[in-house]
Amino acid sequence: MADPRKAELPDPLVTARKLAADKREEVAQAAFNLDAVLFAVAAAAAAGFVNVTMEPPEPLDLRGTTTWKDTADRLGKLGFTTEARGRDGKEEGRTSYALFVSWAT
Repeated sequence: MADPRKAELPDPLVTARKLAADKREEVAQAAFNLDAVLFAVAAAAAAGFVNVTMEPPEPLDLRGTTTWKDTADRLGKLGFTTEARGRDGKEEGRTSYALFVSWAT
């Protein structure tokens, strides 16, 4: 049997990157899934607006997540215009991006 004290430990840099990526995907899934965005679109349209800006609940850059990309792609196919709009975070150097969705003619 191999000595467990000699087992290779995970690379801390790889681990940190994976933890961050997993958290960003989790937050994006909750905030920017297609159903959540379409619900916000419907609420804004019912109030007379022709666009809505959805900000992440935490100051994270979610543009690279699968959820963000899939939602923006699907909205584009449905005829909406989408744009990532930078938002300065409360902490220096932290920029998050809001999802701007428009259905203006």
